Amino acid sequence: MIFFVFFSFFLILALFFFSLLVKRRKADYEKLSTYECGFVNFTDARGIFDVNFYVIAILFLIFDVEIIIFIPLILIPLNLYCFFVFYFLLFILFFGFFLEWKKLKTQVF
Repeated sequence: MIFFVFFSFFLILALFFFSLLVKRRKADYEKLSTYECGFVNFTDARGIFDVNFYVIAILFLIFDVEIIIFIPLILIPLNLYCFFVFYFLLFILFFGFFLEWKKLKTQVF
């Protein structure tokens, strides 16, 4: 088994260095240009982008993870502890959402 570990490690290193040797050294204009469906660029592709899009995407990921946390609480038999944990997590979730909504002025709705 150790033979296969060392063999795969050296094979990966050999292929990596071989790819460095055979690659093209200079990129051409087409490689460096931005791709916009075959059309000539209307504006600079590296222009200013609104940060609110990133904030909304991060909020979506946070809510998605919170839903994954809530699913096991549904499957557990209901007792008082699960009830308080579920509503505490739900409170934190909504508190964080409204805090982001008010402080960062993200216009979600």
